[in-house]
Order: sequence, then structure tokens, then C-alpha cells
Amino acid sequence: VGLAVGVSRRPPEPVPRFLAVDPPHGHFALAAAPVLSPDGQSVVFWAPDEHGITRLWLRQFAAPTAVALAVPTPTDGVIERPFFAPDGRALALFLDEKLRRYDLPNGPLRVLADAPNALGGTWSADDTIVYQPAFGEPTLYRVPAAGGQAQPLPLALPDAVSPTYPQFLPDGRRLLVSSATGTYLGSLEE
Repeated sequence: VGLAVGVSRRPPEPVPRFLAVDPPHGHFALAAAPVLSPDGQSVVFWAPDEHGITRLWLRQFAAPTAVALAVPTPTDGVIERPFFAPDGRALALFLDEKLRRYDLPNGPLRVLADAPNALGGTWSADDTIVYQPAFGEPTLYRVPAAGGQAQPLPLALPDAVSPTYPQFLPDGRRLLVSSATGTYLGSLEE
């Protein structure tokens, strides 16, 4: 004779977990927020090194510390948020009035297009980069992530709207753009 007893257990409550991304020498550069990779496994940020020189750092969450990337400090002092390729293997960034690509983890750093006073960019899964090259520019531009000629991206926006900080939606064809008057939906489809 046997006796079977069933015990119903509730799954444990999830415990919030936090990972501190401490800048290597005490503080981040205030001009640009850290940027999370698309796979959520790393973050890049601008922060000073041991000599007080602002550098671009990569912190892979599996590693104990961040490493400085071989990206020069902007000579014009302008620091803009970098953005990742969809696969997380490269970054695009604005440096010294140029849109540049940096292949992780060790480069090279390549010029893709002019961007004299950039206001954001985004990278689609089909390797198109859309960016705003200059404050007040009435249109965004697109350029292949491998390099090539930058082309205006015509968007049907209200007059006097200068689109900034584009962000691709998950479909990789539509994007959100911001302006002083609102947020708009645009598309690579003409």
C-alpha cells in the first residue's frame, strides 16, 4: 500500500536584478547618455579616462569592466550619442562633423558622410543609416552602412519641421522622427 501526496508550489517571485555600469573613472560625459546594444548584452558610453580625456567605452555585461575603444576624442568637443548596428557588431557615431562607422571591438573607424552639426541617427536591418546631418536641415539623409553617397530622404512632413533623432521601428522601413513641433512617422518607401 502506498500513499502519494502532491504538493502544489507557486513559482518563486521574480527578483529584480540590476547591473551597475560604473564609468571607469567616476562619471559619465554629461552630453550623451549610455546606449544599450540591440541584444542587451553590452552598452557604450562616453566617459573620461584616467587623464580626464573623454573616450568612448564599451562594457560587455559578461566582462567585469569597460574597455576604451580606439575612437579619438572629438576635436570640436561635440559629443553625440552613438548608435548600434542591428546585429550589435558595429557602431555609428558623429565625430568631428562626420558620420562614421566603427566595427566592434577594434575598428577600423571609417567616414560614411558629412554631418556638420548632427542630430541623431538610426541603423536598419537592411544596412541603411538614416541621420540628421545638421541642425535646421529640412530633411533627413540616408547612406549605406558600408559607405557610399548620402541621399536626401524625402518625408511628407508639415512645413517648417526640421526632423531630428530618427529611430527605426521594428519593421526596419518606418521610422519615428522628432521635431520642436511633434513626433512624426516616416518611411523609406517613396
